[in-house]
Formats: sequence, structure tokens, C-alpha cells
Amino acid sequence: MKNKSHKIKNFIKTPYFLIALISIIAISAISIFAIYMHWNATKESTTIMNLSSMVPNYVKREIESQLYQNVVKNSKNYTENRSVINATVRSNTLNAGTKDDGEGYGDFIVDIDTLEQNYHVFYSYRNEQDFSVTIACVSADESIYPQTGCQAVGDDTNYDAYEEVDALLPYIGFTAGGRRIFVNKSSRYAYTNKPYYTIEINACGSEEEITAGLEAFKTYLENQEIDTTQLTFETRNKCYLQY
Repeated sequence: MKNKSHKIKNFIKTPYFLIALISIIAISAISIFAIYMHWNATKESTTIMNLSSMVPNYVKREIESQLYQNVVKNSKNYTENRSVINATVRSNTLNAGTKDDGEGYGDFIVDIDTLEQNYHVFYSYRNEQDFSVTIACVSADESIYPQTGCQAVGDDTNYDAYEEVDALLPYIGFTAGGRRIFVNKSSRYAYTNKPYYTIEINACGSEEEITAGLEAFKTYLENQEIDTTQLTFETRNKCYLQY
């Protein structure tokens, strides 16, 4: 037994032991990396490399899951053997904060160099049962890649209709009752980035005049052959003197 123990000690002191140890470590590292790459290539999410410390884990998982769905939708030759693990949050685009009631919120732009895709991510959260994530296509000004007709998952917004309407604005009109109507160019919701129009009506609290103002503006657009069912409207009740 002592002789066997002595041989082992002598072997440990030889270069052969060091070579064997390095080989075992290298093989183990390669195996672990291969497993990770296979898992990352087959799981239904797209890893954002520098996101971990920015949001809670449950928000991160949802963002990466939705990002995967958008990547698939906007990739013509998408395969399971993809290479998209270099998705990153673009520098200086993270805007985050916490409201007085404790709700966390934020948005940022994520870039995927290997696919030349970028998206605008919006999120808010209170806890694991109360949070939301929305991913939108970036605007032309925000994109660092050639525009290729991006369409976000679940986004059935007809942006062409908004462009047509914006070209007609600002709009000043009147209801049948003589109430002034004012509409400026489209705005965007903070957490979804989807466009909408605010119709300012001098209704002085009259629900009938508010409805009349909305219908008057829709009629104006329909006379321009614009499909108003593709648009989102909000009304704002004003009360001021008219001359």
C-alpha cells in the first residue's frame, strides 16, 4: 500500500499529471460551453448580454422571451442554429425610474448585430404577479441598421394611416353645435410606443358635444378616404370662450 501511495505522489510531481489535469479542465469547460450554446440555441428566448443588473429577473425573462418572438417574426431565414447571443442594450438608451407608489418602469433600445435588428423595449413592474413588457420596432431615427419593414409581434397598427393623417394636421374644425375642435399630430403611449390622436373639444362638460366632436373629426378623415378603424383616438374636454 505504501508503495502504491508513493507512486501516486511521484506521478503528481511529474509534468504528465499537470498535462492530464489541464486536459480534464479543458474538456469540462468545452462540454459546459457546448451545453450552454445548445440550450441557448434551442430555448425560446434571446439573451441580452448586459441586461441582468438593470431589471428584476422575472422582467428580464419576459423581455428575452418576447425579444425571441420578435426576432423570429422579422427574420426571413431564421433557423434553430442561430447566433443571436450578442443582443445588447444600446449605450445611453436606458431610462428607468420608480414612481411614488413603488412601481418601477423603464425603456431602452436593444441591438442585435448579427441580424442587424434593433427594438425598443418598454417595461413596468411591481412584483412577479404585476408587471408588463412591450417590445416595439424602433423609429427610423433610432435605427442603426437599414430599415427592412420591421413588424412587432402583436402589433396590428397601421402606421401608414397615421402618416396620412399627420400630413393633414393640425386640424381645426367645429361640431354641428358650433363647438371648436382641435387635433394636433399623433402622440405615442409611454409604455407601448403605439400612436394615438388627442381630439381637443371645446365641450364645456357636454358629453354630447364630446361625442359630436369625435364623430366630426372621423367624418373629416373618412372624406379623405382614410380608414378610421385603424386609428386610436382620445378626447380632451376643454372649456374656453369662442369668438
